[in-house]
Amino acid sequence: MLKIYKYLKPYLFLVIFLIIFVIIEVISELALPECMGDMISDGIEQFGINNYIPVVINKKTREDILSLSTQENKKLVLKSYKKLTKQSQLENNIKFKNIELDFKNKDIYINLNKNKKELEALDKNLFNIFLIFESEKNINIKNIILKNTGLKANKNIIYQINNKNNINNKNKILKIIDNNINKIKKDQVSSLILKKIKNSYDKINLDVKILQKNYIKQKSKQMLIYILLADVSWVFIIFITSICSSGVARNLKRDLFKSVMNFSKLEIDKFSVSSLITRTTNDINQIQDFIFYFLENIFFAPMFGVIAFKKVYEKNIEISWAILIIILILLVLISVILFLVIPKFNLVQKLIDKINLVTRESLTGVLSIRAFNTQKFEEKKFEERNYELKKTKWYIEKIMNLMNPLIFFIVNISMVIIVWISYKYIFKSEFQVGDIIVYINYTMNVIFSFLMMSMMFVEIPRASVSARRVLEVLNTKSSVLDTQNKINKADFKGEICFKNVSFLYPGAKEFVLKNISFEIKPGQTTAFIGSTGSGKSTLVNLIFRFYDVSDGEILLDKVNIKNISLETLRNQISYAPQKGILFKGTIESNIKYGDEKAANKKIREVAKIAQAQDFINQKQDKFLSKISQRGENISGGQRQRLSIARALLKKSKIYIFDDSFSALDFNTDFKIRKAISNYLKQVAVVIVAQRVSTVINADKIIVLEKGQIVGQGTHKELLKTCKEYFEIASNQLPEDLLK
Repeated sequence: MLKIYKYLKPYLFLVIFLIIFVIIEVISELALPECMGDMISDGIEQFGINNYIPVVINKKTREDILSLSTQENKKLVLKSYKKLTKQSQLENNIKFKNIELDFKNKDIYINLNKNKKELEALDKNLFNIFLIFESEKNINIKNIILKNTGLKANKNIIYQINNKNNINNKNKILKIIDNNINKIKKDQVSSLILKKIKNSYDKINLDVKILQKNYIKQKSKQMLIYILLADVSWVFIIFITSICSSGVARNLKRDLFKSVMNFSKLEIDKFSVSSLITRTTNDINQIQDFIFYFLENIFFAPMFGVIAFKKVYEKNIEISWAILIIILILLVLISVILFLVIPKFNLVQKLIDKINLVTRESLTGVLSIRAFNTQKFEEKKFEERNYELKKTKWYIEKIMNLMNPLIFFIVNISMVIIVWISYKYIFKSEFQVGDIIVYINYTMNVIFSFLMMSMMFVEIPRASVSARRVLEVLNTKSSVLDTQNKINKADFKGEICFKNVSFLYPGAKEFVLKNISFEIKPGQTTAFIGSTGSGKSTLVNLIFRFYDVSDGEILLDKVNIKNISLETLRNQISYAPQKGILFKGTIESNIKYGDEKAANKKIREVAKIAQAQDFINQKQDKFLSKISQRGENISGGQRQRLSIARALLKKSKIYIFDDSFSALDFNTDFKIRKAISNYLKQVAVVIVAQRVSTVINADKIIVLEKGQIVGQGTHKELLKTCKEYFEIASNQLPEDLLK
């Protein structure tokens, strides 16, 4: 699987952008629970008061604050709180929008300090002071605050601190009190302090409900911004992952197609056409889906989960341990599921190969199937393969579908556990309702980010199977390769010489061709004839180097064809195959396949030689008439004639007609051969046939039997010297042509 990732290199720049958008997405998503928690806790429960610094205070509160402040803190309070003289001072604070306050006949002071560090110090100082005020109502807190101060718990703290007897030790006492307060958890007394601040607002007739409304509006706007940022980032994440995954799939398909195009027939036979189709489509689609899911989650899921867990851990260690236990349970569950389904992934792809093979055979041979009334047999064969695949996929889907309810059961149980743990903290006033919502959200984030990672690892085995199958093709080198010192010259005469050539198919025990030697000369027509399986088509395949000889050598103009580049070698040859394979397009495009630059006059000339002009003229669009895939919309004889015309159009030194007259009637066969003999005079013509009438006028006829040459010569010579040829001829020709 790792070898596939090299295809991601062209997209590294996009991946960097992906990481940036993931960071924005994570920050935005994780900010939402906190905003929601603040809206509930601070906005609803605490009337929009979210810190310990009252924005406005009356003169009495200011004096009380100053009386309980050290010299340093007193300067900070005096610097921060200025007398409120105009409404705009109030409205500059976003929390106090639309709040009307009667300050003209009252001494009201407003906090105008904007310095972040000074505000942090002021927040701490005011927390301590307000807690001292509240301690008068709570003897337990008061005892903690007064420890080691020498002050009495049964008397007013403010009075004692400002007493003349303690005036010299005031700063010392306040510092001890500050140290004592630091030992008290803020969460335990926070609600008391905020109530004190609310009371201070009530004393100056400030409408706290408007303050609450402003706070909720502000938090709502923040949430909306975070939601928009998260959504926009996610759109870009999906866009980038789509580009990368589809680009990798495109490049894989391109390289796979190039590899297959360079394969010899040996490699194509090894993999099978149906398997190569599956690897080019289904397997690469599996890889594309995995890369999409991988890029979507490999950065997002761990970052999202780790930061969410860190936030939970910082707030409450007990809940973080509960989350770790839940994740451990999920990990065990997913490991068991992987153990059960991984072996089946490879089997699924093999079964898809088999179904592809059966489907391809059925579609290709549909006419034969109907002719022999074997539809039921083919249906049964397909059903057997389909049932195997269905049974395997059912097994995988049942196991995988079992995972979802189990996971959601564990997730829901985890929510109950969090609420149960949170209960005792709420009872102690350490938690608020908003905190529970934040914890539940963060816990879900941690669990679901873990599930994203887990699902990615679930997909890895399936994608690895497909990647291995694709790489198997990409890493397979053709057994027919160009040599390093290949010859690229273009001025060959077209003389072919077989010297003691033998050929054995890989895995076969018997040679298909044995000790074959002959010459093909320019200006002559050389024909091969023999019974089915005698090795005629194999011999042609060796000339093209679709296979390499097992023994001996083949020479082109006295040069071993292994030393000639494949492109140069095949440029010397025009080929009309036994099966007239045509491509989807038009009649003209199929003929021009041999020479894209050919003029219309030349196209019509070769069509006439191939006796295709008549049936072309009968069509409404003539040469622009449509040809379906494989030429299924025209007859076998018409396909062969177009195939012959295509071969004739290409200017070559050697023309090979591999049983390409077999679908033609004798009259058409004769006309085409006569026209070809007049058209191709200075080149080598090779005809492979089973009909004696097709080869009767050849300059040299080579008779093959069981992979060996049993006779060479003209028609008349072979009738006298080769009994195998005589037997073939006597079964096909009238007696007057056997003399």
